[in-house]
Amino acid sequence: MTNRRSRQGWLKTLAFRVLRKALPPQGPAGNVPPADVWGAGSQPGAARLVNSYRGTAYACANLCAQGVASLPLRLYVETGRGQPRPRCRTGAVDEVRLKTLQARPAFAAKIARAAAVEEVLDHPLLDLLEKVNAELDGFSLIELTQLYMETVGTAYWYIPRNPLGMIDTIWVLESQYVRPVRARNGHLEAWEYGSGVERARFADNEVLAFRMPDLASPYAQGFAPLRAAWEAVGLEERQRAHANALLENSARPDVIVSARGDYGGLAEDEAERLEERFRRKFARGRSGGVLVISDEVDVKQLSFSPRDVQNALLRHLTKEDIANAFGVPMSLLQTKDTNRANAEAGHYQLARNAILPRCRRLEQRLSQRLCPLFDERLFLAFDNPVPEDRDQELRAPQAHLSAGVMTINEARRQIGLPPMEKEHVNG
Repeated sequence: MTNRRSRQGWLKTLAFRVLRKALPPQGPAGNVPPADVWGAGSQPGAARLVNSYRGTAYACANLCAQGVASLPLRLYVETGRGQPRPRCRTGAVDEVRLKTLQARPAFAAKIARAAAVEEVLDHPLLDLLEKVNAELDGFSLIELTQLYMETVGTAYWYIPRNPLGMIDTIWVLESQYVRPVRARNGHLEAWEYGSGVERARFADNEVLAFRMPDLASPYAQGFAPLRAAWEAVGLEERQRAHANALLENSARPDVIVSARGDYGGLAEDEAERLEERFRRKFARGRSGGVLVISDEVDVKQLSFSPRDVQNALLRHLTKEDIANAFGVPMSLLQTKDTNRANAEAGHYQLARNAILPRCRRLEQRLSQRLCPLFDERLFLAFDNPVPEDRDQELRAPQAHLSAGVMTINEARRQIGLPPMEKEHVNG
């Protein structure tokens, strides 16, 4: 076994060296494309992306992250032929859910060679994903992880071992402060975390990295939906800043008071007196009144070209561009002309096109990198978020319960409900 692993490691090193010579430099060392088609802007860094987590991007990122975090993340164990049964407490997996798992490419081969697949009901890994650490719970862990992937493109878990060599805590690292440290041959050696002079260094096996796919740098940073919509995000921020400036008057006067004829210039104290008089008369919504002035001054009202229609259309197109990058339907971002049918269709599209692939990406990464730290036979999988598929999964336990092939608590467990204190056997 040792010779086999060393041979695989040598082949992996050789293949990586060949790949590094064949491909252009990746990550920060490569050519960074401009942010716009004119080549004028630069790509935003991770810290700048985090600072832009607001407005429409905030709404879209939260819809996706909370949709993923709201789904049950179940732990399964596969038992091969000739292997002993798992020592942890397990429950049966019905035929419908087993077929759903078999349809996922990440688990198809594992389930095909298994003699039995069961759901794990009690395990240290489940406790870890539920309690996480002194600050976070299981929902916050998945939510924060997905939010960093939506905004920065990468997310990182620090998974240290306690003095007994066990993993009992997970810490979500701030993605904007994480930097991979690579050797000259391209291999990942460690992770640096922090800003400024003081940086912590973690071993490669102490950090679990998640990333969105990036065509320009597939082995380095991820490409976030927020970054994909960066031009639209910047446009929305400028629109919002412009609107705020207009509300605060933006140093643009509505009237100009000047000396009339040969009256000469207004003294500074006279100008301040008139300015204060105008402010007291018309400030805070009291516009449209009448002011009688006995001084020899000329009052001119200024007018500006209205662009409300163009700005409203531009805001809508900007919001739509951002929503498309995240895969969020517009019906979920507005209340105007939205009825129940549109809302249900929007939730279906969100589940099918956005939440489902995000769940698959997370569960495959966790099954490949986290589960083997506890047992090679374990794997994690989210429940199906798509409504029509979920309805079918909910109907299956009811049919099995009616046929007498499972108990009430087994059926309740499969649909995510707690067991009854006193169970009655059907029939």
